[in-house]
Amino acid sequence: EKDKIFKINDDDAVKFSNYIEAEKVYNTFAGLFSALNGAMSKNLCTKQYAYNNYKDKDDIIDFSNIGVGNVLAYNGYKNLFVKGGDLDFMNTRKALLEQNFRENDLYGLHNFSWWEDFEKTLANKWLGPKDEDVIKLFKQKILEIDKKSPFFAVMFTLDWHLDDVPGWDNPFFDNDEDIKKSTINNFNNFIDWFKKQDFYGNTTLIIVADHKKMGVGSGKQEKLYNAFFNLPERLKNNLNTNKTINQLDLAPSILEIAGVELPERQYGLGYSVFK
Repeated sequence: EKDKIFKINDDDAVKFSNYIEAEKVYNTFAGLFSALNGAMSKNLCTKQYAYNNYKDKDDIIDFSNIGVGNVLAYNGYKNLFVKGGDLDFMNTRKALLEQNFRENDLYGLHNFSWWEDFEKTLANKWLGPKDEDVIKLFKQKILEIDKKSPFFAVMFTLDWHLDDVPGWDNPFFDNDEDIKKSTINNFNNFIDWFKKQDFYGNTTLIIVADHKKMGVGSGKQEKLYNAFFNLPERLKNNLNTNKTINQLDLAPSILEIAGVELPERQYGLGYSVFK
């Protein structure tokens, strides 16, 4: 496999050629908040904000009562969130609870304490387990959902998170090339699994970067990965995939996929990518 070209199996997905990082949306919490609200906090990415434990309400454009999680939950959706990292980092847990994600449907680092490499994670100051193990839990929790009701399931990856940040080396891989290969393999395996599920026919899979790789200079404007699998046919008509989009546009896009009609196809500060 030395000369094999590793590529995500996304030829049948809709992809936008100019998906970029929105201003100040350059960490995981910012990406999540923006995707759920179509908006972000003015001080979302400062250390002061993290230390204030999500209490500075004056600094927040607060869409928590009408965010994507709430809109979907009010319409009968089951919300699920899985990540390998700490759910309380920047108080992600509180933000999700305000979005109608239930405590019992939130999974993070504490759910992997049984994992044989857990101590290795802590010793290396790493953020959590390998994506492969997180995906296994994600699949399991999706399959446990009562499929008589619609669901909104969100998972965050970790393996390909940091870039040349001193003291934060992924302990499970020897180099970036191995991380890249593993990440692509994980995506392809999940895509293949998704297409074989009974719920595939009426479910859309979205794979997007939440932000640029951490450690990449803020002045470097690189394009972010995105792929929308199995979109409703109504959203594919006359679709312009060459326009510029960012994380704020995910909120209205998710709602439109679910069938919500939005005034001007806008939600918060974002516009549907299908507009």
